[in-house]
Amino acid sequence: MQFIPLPPREEFSPFPDQLVQRKINNDMSIPFQHYISTLPENKTSATLFRTYRRLLFDMKRDNQEEKLSYNFVMTTEWIFISPRTKDDYTEQDQRIAVNSTGMVGLLLTKSEDQTNFVERVGPLNILAYVGKPWPQNIRARKE
Repeated sequence: MQFIPLPPREEFSPFPDQLVQRKINNDMSIPFQHYISTLPENKTSATLFRTYRRLLFDMKRDNQEEKLSYNFVMTTEWIFISPRTKDDYTEQDQRIAVNSTGMVGLLLTKSEDQTNFVERVGPLNILAYVGKPWPQNIRARKE
């Protein structure tokens, strides 16, 4: 487990912040599965665990695979879970590792070449590639 401070909100706001502000738990226009739950102001270990278990339940309900790899992010305001199919994006001799921070929109690069590559390919294309697409039956249920 890593604890990573986010950049100031003026510089970067993870997309779950925007969904929480709109009071929605997921957005089908984002091309990979994600499950978000807001957290109460007065948090206890029991409420955190219950929230995490409910998000896992929702994710597993929508994905029938026996083993499911996923990314997890928790802030003081929300918990985010996103199933994934791959750990990285590889193309044109470039490899971009995508961890939990990447899945909420903060892709970390190690060089200017990697940064240029991410900008050229497009962050959302990279996340759609490593994330798990929304199944058609769920898209129809949510729309």
